[in-house]
Amino acid sequence: MDAKITKKRLNILLSYDWIKIILVAVAMIVLWSLVFTMTATRVTNAQNFTIFNYTGTSATGRFNSYATTLKEKDVFSYEILEISSTDITTGQEYSETLLQTRLSVGEGDALFAANVENPDAEYADTEGNAFHPTYLQQFLYGYYNIAAEMDVYLEEMEEYLNGYYGGDYAKGEADEQKIETDFRARIKQTKDKRFKKESEIREGIVKELARIEGYRQAFIDFNGYLESGVVELQETTLYLQNSTTGEKLEKTGKFSINLCPDDRMEDLKNDIYYYKTVKDEETEEEKKVPTAENVNLVLFDFGDAASDYNRWEGLSFVNYLIQTNLKTGE
Repeated sequence: MDAKITKKRLNILLSYDWIKIILVAVAMIVLWSLVFTMTATRVTNAQNFTIFNYTGTSATGRFNSYATTLKEKDVFSYEILEISSTDITTGQEYSETLLQTRLSVGEGDALFAANVENPDAEYADTEGNAFHPTYLQQFLYGYYNIAAEMDVYLEEMEEYLNGYYGGDYAKGEADEQKIETDFRARIKQTKDKRFKKESEIREGIVKELARIEGYRQAFIDFNGYLESGVVELQETTLYLQNSTTGEKLEKTGKFSINLCPDDRMEDLKNDIYYYKTVKDEETEEEKKVPTAENVNLVLFDFGDAASDYNRWEGLSFVNYLIQTNLKTGE
């Protein structure tokens, strides 16, 4: 049989079977795409650190560059695989819808909001007295149930760390065996594809030890900033109404961190700012200047037990903001 490939035979093949050839090529592409998709590590919400800027403040280029900057500076542990920052104010009339959609699926870790009055909004307290809420209050009215209460957050973080440092995170030594045991149990439960081989697991244990130690140092550093008054836990009161009984009630909690209670953190305006009116001491003329005074950060807690182990990444972000913007010598 003459099976020699000639130009004529090749032309005939392509003339009659070109559709089949294309279909086979497409099928191969789809197959390989499925293989890569199914074997790749899927990034969970807990492994994606998302930062929002809320209504009332403006974001700068530095805010929009967080994804690159925070990664370059190794702000987070190995467990954070993706970083993103979203300025919801750019959506204008759709901003609240955008935020609601993202938060409803558990996407979000931190949000900037100014604790300054919003003159365009008007609420009423439990006595029916009208008042202008702050932008921070305005956000919390809708989402206080997923805002971490920072005093509780810090207590639970201390308890978490004590479990790995013999009951004393400050003076104790890391229980490396417990850290390894918990790590192996977690990756087995979550079927983490990054750690299939024993060699990969051993490398992961080293990273896990660094993650726990990083949390310990972040906790120590933050408490130092808190004690020196560089930042404060912001107490906020919300006036609510029981949707079933109609009963009016007040809810007070420390739902955020005031990053700029005084001028020591004023350089935060290079990330997030709003304009305030000041009077020139010499001319007595009023002018608007950018400021970060009383800009707060809300950390989210969606109550997902599966991701509780890395809910402390937010404190590393807070410390980064402080270390980057605190005036030299403070």
